[in-house]
Amino acid sequence: MKRSNQGWKDSGDAIVYEDGTQVDPPISTCEEQAFVYAAKLRMSEMLWFMGDRDVAQRMFHEAAELKKRFNDRFWMPDKKFFALGLDAKRRQIRSISSNPGHLLASGIVYKDLARNVARRLLQPDMFSGWGVRTLSSDHPAYDPYSYHRGAVWPVEHGSFAMGMMRFGLIEELHTIGRMPEQIVHLWAVAPKPLSFFPAQRSWQSWRFRTASPLFLGSGTNARSSSLSLLSALSPALPRCRWH
Repeated sequence: MKRSNQGWKDSGDAIVYEDGTQVDPPISTCEEQAFVYAAKLRMSEMLWFMGDRDVAQRMFHEAAELKKRFNDRFWMPDKKFFALGLDAKRRQIRSISSNPGHLLASGIVYKDLARNVARRLLQPDMFSGWGVRTLSSDHPAYDPYSYHRGAVWPVEHGSFAMGMMRFGLIEELHTIGRMPEQIVHLWAVAPKPLSFFPAQRSWQSWRFRTASPLFLGSGTNARSSSLSLLSALSPALPRCRWH
């Protein structure tokens, strides 16, 4: 598989315009901006408590400026969703994809836009019932057997769950959290063997990053060196805190 994109969807045919045509690099995908924002914000926090206050303040202000520019440039008011990315001419790539789900986890999204993003991910063209598609089923380039243009990637759902928890979108979080239950039900009632993605890889440990935030909602605190597990999905699970 040819890799030519620098976002998480690195397959050569992953990034497409709204009409289905390929986007030529360089490409600025939306989640790349979110990861840079989160890195600057967390680094500023760490440097502040290490005593490097000047650099910490600079990185904090850079993160705040990036957040403002991002929401101005990537938001699509008519679709109430974020663009997949910007192309080499700084034009929005207006395809509806799973990428904006990662924006919620980073916190780069303005609070008043967060619910729109989460609910758009759960519309029928995006949410299959057992996961969020990487590309809308209404898109002309949609292919459920493609690597990044329709297949469901469980690993994405950890970020989605953390983002929904961050913004208090508990109803949407419950929908994502029922995904494992739906998969088990599908296996039980399927009248014939299920079709698998032809290029499916064997399970790798990084895929299990989904499990903790998906079932519990998790958060870390650098100041207190703690991990919090917030039982948003199941009242039967206790609130736990490890140091």
